[in-house]
Amino acid sequence: MPAATAKRKTRKPTRRPWITLLLLVLFAVAAAKLASMLPLLFMYSEPPQKADFIVVLSGEKSGEREEHAARLYKSGYAPKILVCGNLIAWHTYESDAMAAHLVHLGVPPNRIFKEKQGGNTYAQAQGALQILRKHGARSILLVTSPTHSKRAAVIFRKVLAPAGIEVRCCPVPLSESRFKLEGWWTRRYDVRLVTVELVSWVNYLVFRIR
Repeated sequence: MPAATAKRKTRKPTRRPWITLLLLVLFAVAAAKLASMLPLLFMYSEPPQKADFIVVLSGEKSGEREEHAARLYKSGYAPKILVCGNLIAWHTYESDAMAAHLVHLGVPPNRIFKEKQGGNTYAQAQGALQILRKHGARSILLVTSPTHSKRAAVIFRKVLAPAGIEVRCCPVPLSESRFKLEGWWTRRYDVRLVTVELVSWVNYLVFRIR
């Protein structure tokens, strides 16, 4: 009788490994889905409308922001472009490089203005405000990269709205951006963009670092 009992025990199937494997697969699928959606939390875009200025923020080296701003300018959405970019090397301002790129793209030099003091988004908004006030601007189209768009819109509206300046966020479209949403976590460049933006949002919301 004990031998028969032992035999029955050895035949008893165990399902734990299969359940564990299934849970791991489900977790991996859910994690991949959440990862693919994470950058969407940082994105915000509005259709362009006629405005007084196109404001282009620095911080991107491929030139896609200037290219998008030039397209908006040539489409007649605004008569002037303000580029924001501070000192990045000895006697070298990012705003100067951005302006040169815009001229290369066909924007007249006398239609381009420069903000050179801002080292972060909030400082650029403050610097832009001074220039926009001088020109009597009442509305802008804000151009930046997709992953930077929501935070940029929040900060610029916070700074410019009290002065009566309307901000419409018109970032580089995803279809024209170097950043690609699908499988972004497999590319170092895209991972860096998302990581920087995640940290920046934590600093802004939790620690109030602008």
